[in-house]
Amino acid sequence: MLKRVLFFFLLGILCLTLTKADRIKSDRWGFEHAPANFFYFKNSDSLLYLDVSGNVWRSNDAGVMWDPINDIPKNSATALYEHPFDNNKAYVLTRYLKHYKTSDKGANWQEFTTEIQPARNDRALSFHAHRDGNILFKGSKCVAMFECIDVTYYTTDGFDTSPKLLHENINNCIWAHSNGDFDETPEQTIYCIYYQGTGSLRKPSDYRLTQSEDFFENWEYVNFNSDGDVSGVIGLGTIKKYLVAAVKDINSLDMKMYVSTDGLKWTRALFPNNEGPTHKHAEENAYTILESSTSHLVVDLLSSDSHNTGNLFFSNSDGTSFVNRLKYTNRNNKGFVDFEAVQGVGGILLANIVSNHQDVDKGSAIAKKIQSMISFDDGSSWNFIKPPEKSLDGIDFQCDSKKDWQNGKCSLHLHSITTARNIGHIYSAGAAPGVLMGVGNVGSYLLPYGLCDTFLSYDGGLTWRVVRLGAHLYEFGDSGSIIVIVDNEQPTDRILYSYDRGENWNEHLLKDNIRARFLTTDPDSTTKKFLLFGSIISDHDSNNLYYMFYLDFSNLFDRNCNDNDFENWVARNLDTGPDCLMGKRSSYRRRKKDANCFVSNEFEKPIPNEDLCPCTEEDFECDFNYSLDEETNKCTLSGTERIPKGECKDGQEKYLGSSGYRKIPGNMCDPEKPGSIDRATPTEKSCSEGQSDGEVSHKTLEEDFDFYFFFNNSQVLFAKTTDGKIKRSNDGGTNWSNVLDDAGIITHMFLHDHDENRAYFFSDQNVMWYTTDRGETFDKTKLLSEPNKLNLPLLDFHPKNPDWLLFMASTSCPRCHSITYFSKDNGKTWDEIETWAQKCIFGEDTNFPIDDNTIFCSSYKNKQSKTTQDELGGRSSVTNPLQLVKLKTDGSAKVVLLTDNVVEFFIFNEFMAVATEELGQLNLRISKDGDTFNEAIFPPDIGVDKQAYTILQSTTGSVFLDAYKSINYGSEYGSLFKSNSKGTAFDKILDNTNRNNRGNVDFEKVQGLDGIILANIVDNVNELGGGSKKIIKTLISYDDGSHWKPLKHNGDRLHLHSRTDILGPGSVYSASPAIGLLIGVGNVGDHLLPYTECNTFMSRDGGRNWKEIRRGESLHAYGDRGTIIVVVDDEAPTDHVLYSWNYGKDWNKYIFSSTPVRVKFLTNSNSNGMKFLLLGYTVPANKVRPVTVTIDFTQLKKRKCVLDKDDDAKNDFELWNPMDQESDDHKCLLGEEIKYWRRKANRECHIGDMKDDLITVQKNCECTKHDFECDIGFWRDENRKCTLKGPDPERPPNCPEDGTYTGRSGYVKMEKSKCKGGKNLGEKIERNCKSENSGIISQTKVFESRIANYFYSNESTAILARTMDHTIWRSIDEGYSWNTIVMPDVDVKVIALVQNSYFSNYVYFITSGKKHYYTDDFGKTIKSLVVKAEPNGYLAPTILDFHPSEPGYLIYTVGKNCETLYSPNCHTEAYYTRDFGENWDTLDTYVGTCSWARDKNFNVSPNLIFCESYRDKEGSQLSFFNNPLQFVSSTDFFKNKRLHYQNIVGFAVFEEFMVVAELMETSASLRLWVSVDAEKFAEAQFPPNMPITREVRLYLKNKFGNVLKSDSNGTYYSLSLENANRDDRGYVDFEKMQGIRGIALANIVSNVNEVIMGSIWSFLKRPKVDSDDNRYECDTDENENDTEGRCALHLHSFTERRNPSDSFSSSSAVGLMMGVGNVGEYLTSYFDGDTFLTRDAGVTWTEIKKGAYMYEFGDQGGILVLVDDERETDRVIYSLNEGDSWQEYKFLKNKEKPIRIIDIDIKPGGLSSKDDDFEPWSPSHANHANSEDQCLFGRKITYQRKKPGIECFIKDIKPVEEGSKCECKRHDFECDYNYMRNATDYCVLVSPDAKPLVRSISEQCANGEEFWYEGSGYRKLAISNCTGGSVNYTGDSHRCPGHHSALFWIFVVLSPFVIVGILTICLINKRHERHIRLGSSLEPNSILSSIIDIFYQIKIPRFISRLWFKVPLPGRGYRYSPVATDDGHEVLMDDYDHDIEAS
Repeated sequence: MLKRVLFFFLLGILCLTLTKADRIKSDRWGFEHAPANFFYFKNSDSLLYLDVSGNVWRSNDAGVMWDPINDIPKNSATALYEHPFDNNKAYVLTRYLKHYKTSDKGANWQEFTTEIQPARNDRALSFHAHRDGNILFKGSKCVAMFECIDVTYYTTDGFDTSPKLLHENINNCIWAHSNGDFDETPEQTIYCIYYQGTGSLRKPSDYRLTQSEDFFENWEYVNFNSDGDVSGVIGLGTIKKYLVAAVKDINSLDMKMYVSTDGLKWTRALFPNNEGPTHKHAEENAYTILESSTSHLVVDLLSSDSHNTGNLFFSNSDGTSFVNRLKYTNRNNKGFVDFEAVQGVGGILLANIVSNHQDVDKGSAIAKKIQSMISFDDGSSWNFIKPPEKSLDGIDFQCDSKKDWQNGKCSLHLHSITTARNIGHIYSAGAAPGVLMGVGNVGSYLLPYGLCDTFLSYDGGLTWRVVRLGAHLYEFGDSGSIIVIVDNEQPTDRILYSYDRGENWNEHLLKDNIRARFLTTDPDSTTKKFLLFGSIISDHDSNNLYYMFYLDFSNLFDRNCNDNDFENWVARNLDTGPDCLMGKRSSYRRRKKDANCFVSNEFEKPIPNEDLCPCTEEDFECDFNYSLDEETNKCTLSGTERIPKGECKDGQEKYLGSSGYRKIPGNMCDPEKPGSIDRATPTEKSCSEGQSDGEVSHKTLEEDFDFYFFFNNSQVLFAKTTDGKIKRSNDGGTNWSNVLDDAGIITHMFLHDHDENRAYFFSDQNVMWYTTDRGETFDKTKLLSEPNKLNLPLLDFHPKNPDWLLFMASTSCPRCHSITYFSKDNGKTWDEIETWAQKCIFGEDTNFPIDDNTIFCSSYKNKQSKTTQDELGGRSSVTNPLQLVKLKTDGSAKVVLLTDNVVEFFIFNEFMAVATEELGQLNLRISKDGDTFNEAIFPPDIGVDKQAYTILQSTTGSVFLDAYKSINYGSEYGSLFKSNSKGTAFDKILDNTNRNNRGNVDFEKVQGLDGIILANIVDNVNELGGGSKKIIKTLISYDDGSHWKPLKHNGDRLHLHSRTDILGPGSVYSASPAIGLLIGVGNVGDHLLPYTECNTFMSRDGGRNWKEIRRGESLHAYGDRGTIIVVVDDEAPTDHVLYSWNYGKDWNKYIFSSTPVRVKFLTNSNSNGMKFLLLGYTVPANKVRPVTVTIDFTQLKKRKCVLDKDDDAKNDFELWNPMDQESDDHKCLLGEEIKYWRRKANRECHIGDMKDDLITVQKNCECTKHDFECDIGFWRDENRKCTLKGPDPERPPNCPEDGTYTGRSGYVKMEKSKCKGGKNLGEKIERNCKSENSGIISQTKVFESRIANYFYSNESTAILARTMDHTIWRSIDEGYSWNTIVMPDVDVKVIALVQNSYFSNYVYFITSGKKHYYTDDFGKTIKSLVVKAEPNGYLAPTILDFHPSEPGYLIYTVGKNCETLYSPNCHTEAYYTRDFGENWDTLDTYVGTCSWARDKNFNVSPNLIFCESYRDKEGSQLSFFNNPLQFVSSTDFFKNKRLHYQNIVGFAVFEEFMVVAELMETSASLRLWVSVDAEKFAEAQFPPNMPITREVRLYLKNKFGNVLKSDSNGTYYSLSLENANRDDRGYVDFEKMQGIRGIALANIVSNVNEVIMGSIWSFLKRPKVDSDDNRYECDTDENENDTEGRCALHLHSFTERRNPSDSFSSSSAVGLMMGVGNVGEYLTSYFDGDTFLTRDAGVTWTEIKKGAYMYEFGDQGGILVLVDDERETDRVIYSLNEGDSWQEYKFLKNKEKPIRIIDIDIKPGGLSSKDDDFEPWSPSHANHANSEDQCLFGRKITYQRKKPGIECFIKDIKPVEEGSKCECKRHDFECDYNYMRNATDYCVLVSPDAKPLVRSISEQCANGEEFWYEGSGYRKLAISNCTGGSVNYTGDSHRCPGHHSALFWIFVVLSPFVIVGILTICLINKRHERHIRLGSSLEPNSILSSIIDIFYQIKIPRFISRLWFKVPLPGRGYRYSPVATDDGHEVLMDDYDHDIEAS
C-alpha cells in the first residue's frame, strides 16, 4: 500500500512538472548575421536589431517575429541609436549622407540627410535630456587623403530639417543637459572640446574646452576658474548631476579632473597625496567614472603601468574631493573595471581586486590572482564575500570556508565586467531587489571562467549558494520570481529555469543545439518574456547561422499574486546590529519563495519602505587627506591640512578645520534622532599647522647682466652689466641699486672664495675696489700694475687668512709678461713675488694641509727670453719651458719642483695634480704634500692616450679623471678612471664615457650625497666615424663608481642629458641643500634623444626612481632645500614658470611676463631661500630686450616644517639612506652609514632656516669589500677584483712552479674609510708560484683577414693597421685592444695606408677613387682629401711624397689614361698641394718620381722639387724605348725648371747627400754624381780596377758584390769589403748595429765578418760551448786560434729574413745582439741553425737556444722574447736576465690550436728600476776586447746597462757618458782612395798601375782645416776622435796656410757614407727602363722586372725610412714607406747623428 501511495505521489509531481513545462511558449527566428546592436524600446515589447552586415530588423512582439526594415537599404546601416530620453524614437546612421529615424518605436521610418558622413570611430549623436529634438551630429570631413577633421552639426527638430553647422575642429560636443540630473545651466548650453590646427598629429596643448549658449554664434573658452588658459582637455561628460572634464597637464602630463554642478563654477577634483593621477597614467582611459548615485562620484583611477589595477575613489557631495575606498581594483587596458552597484538596493557594491598586483606589474606573463569583495555601506568598508558552507549536493570546498573567508583565503570570487559574457547588468536587476547571481568559485582567488560554477544570493549578497555546477548565463524575470539560466561552457539544447529562488530547476528543450551568446529580457526584468541568442552547432540547410529563441513564461502560473503571497525583505549588512544600510532601514515587498503566482508589475520598479536611522560611527568615513590608522582605528592626517579660503588672514591664529571625518555621501542617517553622533563637527586648529594659498610676485629689470654672484646665506647679490656698471640687491633681486658709480667701468668682479662677506672689483683705472661687509661700504687701492691681459686668473684667496691675496698683473701688452703680487692686508700694500707666471695660487686649501705661506706657480724658466709671454701663449718652448715652482709669500725660498713642460696644475680636496707635456703626451703627476710628485699610472693592459685629461669632481678621497679616447668632432668619448687613496694608481671604472670637444664629460656626483654618480656612455663607439651619430645611454653608481646600473623610470630605461649638452655653472642635476633631489632632461627608451626631443624628469631618492614632471626640456632650480621646485621652458620663449610644492606631483603656473622671454638661466638666490632669478631676453618682432626677472615665492603661506624625531605623526621628515638597501654589504660608504632627514612627499611645508642638522651618522660599519682598494701593482679585473697585473716583487726569483710564497692580497684599506671590524682583505695570503705567471698580460685579437701593413705612432702607444679586406684598425694600447676606423663615406674601400715619414701622426688612407682620407692625430679624427685622379695599378711610382718641415706640403704622383696595359696614352702626372689637398696644381707629366729635395739633414730650399722626367712626353709610358729619363728641378713648382742630367737611372737623398746615377752615352756604364747643396754635383771617383759597367751577368750568377766607402764629401770611394753576400733581388747581408755607432755585421760569400765602419774585418768568435754545455765539432786544437773562419760563428742576415723589419739588434738594447746561425766553416740552412746572443756588441757570443727562433728586444734589452720559428706553437720563451735563464708563457688557451707566428713584439711596463740595478759598460774594438784599452773610435764611451740577474723594468733611457779621447791606433784609420788592405792588413795600392789620390794644399785647406797631409795610403776615420799615436798612418802633417785653430772641422759633420758597391744599369727586356736600386720594398704584390747587376742594401733605422720610398720601382703595386725599412721598434739613439759628432 505504501509503495502504491509513493508511486502516485511521484507520478503527480511528474505530471505537474510536465504541465509546467508545457506552459512555456518558445519560438525561434533565424539570422544570417550576428548582432552589432540590439535594444528594447523601454516599457514595450518592441525591439530593434542591427546586424553586422548593416541590416536593421524589428520585432513588435517581444521577439517572436522579426521583420527587416525595408525603408532602410540593405547593408547600409552603420550605427543604431535609441533616444535615451524618448522611448519612441531611434536613429539609424549609414555610411552615406542619407540616414533614417523613427518616432513610433520603429513602425515607420523617415529619412534625413547630413552634409558629411558620420564619424565612424566615435559616437556620432548626442541627445538633450529635456528637449528631445535637440541632437548633436558629429561627422568627419576629409580635407586631404590622410587628413580629416571632426565637424559637429546640430538640429533642434530631430532632423526634420537638415542639421546646421555648429563648429569645425571639434573632438567632442555634449549638451549641458545630457542627463536629467544636470539642469543648472541654460537649456541651449553646449560644451565642446575644440582643437587648433589640422592634421592627425596633435598635442595635448591643442585641445581646449569651449562653451556656447547660441550654437556657437558666440562662444568662449572654459578655463576652469583658473588664472590662465587651460589646455589638454581630452575628456568630457555628464554623470548624474556632475559635469566632468578630464585634462592632461601639458607640462607634467599628469591627469587632472575638473568638476562642475552648474556649468559655471569649476573645481579641480582633489585626490589624496600620492594617490592622484600622474603623468605615467595619463592615458585617456586612466579615469573610469563608474555607476554612482546622485550624491557622489565614483572614479576608478589607473594606478599601475601595466593597466592591470586601479584605485577606487569616492567623492564628496560636490564631486571635488575624493577618498580612496578600495585599492588595486581589477581593470583592463580599455578602462573597464570590475565594479558594480547592486540594482534596486542602494549602498551594496561588488568589486574585484588583484591580490598579486606587485607581481603582475613586473611582467605580463604573470597571471592575476583576482579576489571579489562586497560593501554594504556604499564603499566605505569592504569585506570578502562569505561563501556557501557546502558546494552542490553537500560537497565540502577544498578550503576552510568558516575559518578563512574573512581573509580571502576561502571566500567567494565572481567574474565581473572585464570577463562579462552577457549583456546588461552583471549580478542584479533593478526590479529584483536583493537577488544576485554570478559565476565564480570558492577559494583564494578567482579561477578561469570555464572552471567556475553558478552562484545565487537572495539576501543582497549576505549569503550565497551554488545552484548549478559549471558557468551559466542567467537572467531574472517577473521582478525576480523567475530565474532562467543556460549552459555557457558547452553547446546545449535546453534551458533551465526556477521559480522558487533556485531550490529546484526545470528544463525546457530547444529545437536546436546551440552555443549560447546572450540571454536577456526587458531592461528592468519585470516581464515574463526572455530572449536567448545563440550560434547554431548542428548541420542545417538554411543560410541562418544564428537563432533568436523567444521564451514566454506567461502561462507558467494560473494566477497573479495577492497580498498573502508577498513578504517584506530588509536590506542589511554583515554586522549583527540594527538593519540599517546607508543610514536608513529599507524594506522591500517581494514574492515568497513557494508562492506559485506572478508579480505582474510589468515595467514597474519596486518602491522600498524607508526609515531613517540614528547616525553612528559606521555612517562616517575619513575626510580628504585623512586615512584610517589600522592600529587606533581612527582617521589621521596623511597629507597637508588645507586652510579654507578667507581664514588665517590679518593675524588670525586659529581656524575651523576638518575633524578628520565626513559623512558618507548618500548616507541618510538622521543626526537628530536619539543616540546619534556627529564625527564631522569641525575642530579649531592653528593656522601655523595648515596650508593656505598666498600670492607669487615678480619684479622685472631690463638690464643685460654678463656676470653676477650671491653671497652665501644672505639675500645680497651683485651683478655686472655689459657696459661695466655694478648693481646690488639686498633682497634677492627684487630691488636693485647702483653702486660704485664713481669707479669708472668695472672690468672684473670676484667673490671671495672663503669669506662670505668680501667681494672685489677691478676698474679700468687700475684701481681695485673691495667690500668686507657685502657691499654696505667700499674701499679702494691703487694697483702697481694693470690687471693682466693674458687671460690669466687675476686673484687667488687664502682659505685661512682672508686678507691674503695673490694678484696677477702684467706689463703693457703686446710683448708683455705677467707680474705676480702678494698682499697680506687685503690689497692695501703689494709685494712682487714672481714674474713670467702663468698661474699662481696659495698652496693651502681646505683639505690640502701645507704651510700657510706656501705659494705654487707655473712660470717660465727663461725670464729674459726674446719671445715674450703673450707670444708664447701659455705653452712651453724648447728654450723656455714652463716649470712648477714653490715659494714663500715674500718671494723667497723658491724651489723648482718640476722642470718639465708644465701645462696646468690644480689643488683640489687633498690632492695636487700637475700635467706636463712630453713628446705630445700629457703626463699626470699627483702629490699629497706639495713636495713629492708621483706619476699617475694606469692598468698595464689598458692603453691610455695621454693627450687630454679632464679631472672631475670628487669628495671621497680619490681622484676621478676622464682620459679621452676619441676627439673626432661629434664622436668624442673617453674612459673614466678612479685613483687609489694616494691619487697615483688609476683603475678604469667606466669605459666609453661621453665627452665633447671642449673637454666636458657627462659625469656628475650627486651634490650632498657622497658616492652617487651619474654618467653617460657612448654605446656604439665601433660604428662612429662613418657618419653614425653617438648612441648615448645613462648609468648611475651608488658605490662611487665601482658598479653601474641603468636609470629606471617605471621599469624602463631613462637617459639624461648632461654636461656636454647643458652648459653653465654648478651641477646639472642636483644641489647639495636639496638632499636626494635630481632633475634632468631626457627620455625613456633605448638611448638618449636630441635635447629638443626630450622631457623633464625628477627623482627624490637619489636617482633610484624617476618620474616625468614636464613635457619638453626645462631649466630648473631648487628653493628652500628642495621643498619648492621651479622649472621653465628651455625650448622656446615663454611667459610663465611652473612651480611645485610636492616634488612635481602638482604644478602651478605663474605668468611673469606679458611678452615671451627666451630664458637662458634660472637660479635661486639662496639655497635656503624662496626667490629665483631668471635671466633672458624678450623676443618681440621689433626689438630684443634683455631682462632679469626675480620671482618671489616667500608670500606663499606654507607652514613651517617640523622635525620631531620622536613622533612620526608630527614629523614632517623621514629618515632616508641613499645607499643600496637591497645589498647585504653596501649600506655604507667609506665605513659609515649615513642617513638623511628629508621632507615627506605629502607634507607641503617649508624648511626655512631650520637649525637642526638634517644629516645624521648612524654608525660606523663593519669593513666590507667596498672599504678596500687595490694595492700597488694590482688592478681591478672584469669582476671588480684586485688582480696582479705585472711581476710581483715579493715572488722569489726561483720560485718553483709547484711551490707557494707569502705575498700581498692585492687590497689595502682606503685611507678615508672609517669602518671597524668585519672583513680584512689586506692580510697577506699564500700565492702559487705558477699561477702568477710572472705577471705577463696577454690578449688575443683574431682578424678575419691578414694584416697588409701597419704603423706605430712615435708619440703614443697607438697603432694603425690595414687588413687585406680593406678594413682599418686602430689600437691605442700597443695592440691590446683594437677598434675599426670607418671612413666618413662608409662604403669606401681603403687600398693602402701611408704614414708621413716626418710627421708620424699623419697617416693617409688611399682609396681607389679621387677622394682619399687622412688623419693628423693618428686616427682620432679623419679628414678628407680630394685629388685630381684616382690611383692606377699599371704605373706605380711613389704615390705620395712628404715634406720634412711642412706636413701640408704633398706631392701626389699617379698614372692617368691607363685603363689597360695597352692604353696608348698611359702616363704619370705629378701634382702638388700646400694646404693638405684643398688645392692641387700640376707639377709635370710623364715622370718617374717627383720628390721634395729638402730632407732633415739635406738643408736646401723648402720649395725645391726634383723630378725624373721623360724627355718625350707622348705615347704610353708603359712601352717607352730609348726615351731618356731626365733629372730636373724647380723652386717655383715647375713654372721654371732646370735640367741637370739628360739620362739618369735614378736619384736618392741620404742624410746630407744627394746621389744621382747617370747613364753614360755609351749606355755601357753608370756615372755617380754627389751633391751636398743640390746646386753643385761632384762625380764619384771609384778605384780604377772597379768600373761600373753593363757586363753584369757573371756577378749576378755568383750573387755577391763589393762594399765601397766614401770620404766625408761622398766623392772618393775605396773598397771596404769584397764579395758581400746578396740575393737576386739586390738585397745585401749588411747591417749596422743599432745603439752603438760604427759597428755592423755583413755576410760574405763563404764566411761572416764583423765590420767596424768597414775599415777592419774579422770573423765572429764562436761560443766556447753550446747551450747544452758541449763543445762544437769543429772546435779542435788546430782551430783554437781560428783566423780563417774554419770554426767561426755565422749568422743568417737580411737576405734570408721573412720580415725585413727584423734585425740583429735594437737601438735601445745597448750592446745586445741576437741571431740565428751555426758554428762551422760556413753558414748552413736556416732551419738547421740555433739561436745566439751577445751582450758586448759582438765580441763574445753565447748559444741560448737550440733551433731557429724569432726574437725581439723589449724594455731596452731588459726583456728578451723568443718564439719558435720552425713550427706552430702556443707559447713564447722570455728572459728577464739577458738570457741567463728562460721561462715559458703559454698565450693560447688549452683547447686552442697552436699557430704559426709571423712576427712578435712585447709590451713593457710594471715595476720601476733603481740606480743600483745598473752597471757601467764600455764597448771596445774586437781585436782589443781583452785589453784595458776600452776605446772605440778614439774615445772611451760608457753605457749604463742592467746588471745580469736583476729582474726589473728599465723604463727610462739611461744616459751615455762620453769619456776622454784615446791615442790613435791602426783601427782608427782606413785605406785611402785606390788603396786596399792586403793579407797583412796593411793598405796597399789596388793594382800596380793605380795611382794615389793627390789632393792639393788648397783643396785640403779649403774648408778651414788646421792641417794638410802628405799621401800615405791611409785616411783617418771621420768618426774617430783619437789624437796622437805612436805610428803616423796619415803621413806628415803641415799646418794650413793662415790657420792657427786647434780644432779640426769636419765637412757637414757626418759619418762616412756607405753606398752601393757596384751600381749598374737595369737591363729591361720590354720597356728598357733604367733604375738605380737605392731602396727596398717588400710589399706582397711587388713585381721586379729589372735585372740588377750588383746591389748594395744597408739596413737602416725606421727614423730614416723615408729615404727608401722615394725611389721608383717597377711593378703593379704602390710604394709608400716600405715595411722593409721599418725597425719594428722606436729608434731611441740616432746612429748617424752619433757618427758625425765632432771632437
